[in-house]
Amino acid sequence: MFEKFRKKSVVSESSQLETLREVLRRNPEDNDLAKVFPQVMPLSAVSSAWPGPIERLGDLPFGVSWALADPQNYFRYVSWDMSRKWEASGTNWRGLAMENLTELSRRYPYAGSKKGADGRPFVLSLLNEDSMGPSRLLVPGLFQDLFGDDYIVAIPERTCGVAYRNGLVGEEALLANDLIDGCFKVGTEPMSNERFDPKRFWVL
Repeated sequence: MFEKFRKKSVVSESSQLETLREVLRRNPEDNDLAKVFPQVMPLSAVSSAWPGPIERLGDLPFGVSWALADPQNYFRYVSWDMSRKWEASGTNWRGLAMENLTELSRRYPYAGSKKGADGRPFVLSLLNEDSMGPSRLLVPGLFQDLFGDDYIVAIPERTCGVAYRNGLVGEEALLANDLIDGCFKVGTEPMSNERFDPKRFWVL
């Protein structure tokens, strides 16, 4: 079930940052704001060394940056030059990025689910093909139709989010916990095995 997340050798953070700077210098500016989305990031990425807008996500152990996405799931992070250009023109690019994410998320909210004996989903896998599963947790109330106001979320791996109904017991609780702990344990880029109130993500 977790084969996708088998650990691989990871390039050092400093090397990743240098590669990112080079890509931003080399590629032409893409001003298509319809492609910009917020991205949940490891908290360790939040630093003055990051070559573009990035900040801590509320009081959570995560950061948030912004990137332009293409159909091949290639992300080019928003640079300082890009953000300054948009802001100079009076464009609320962060607001537009959230609108893009909300539209995408409502069309394709989750990748998979497991239903209980009552026929209702009790856990959702946010392992979406667009690699923005965890970012969907930024959309207020996205899963309230399924879970009401009482549910829990997690981001065990950089490309994998989980949402599940609060108060699970027995096999349902075991499955939800195994999904989170398994992704965190074998993931290429583990994030956190903590569980959170979804409202803590609704800060953008």
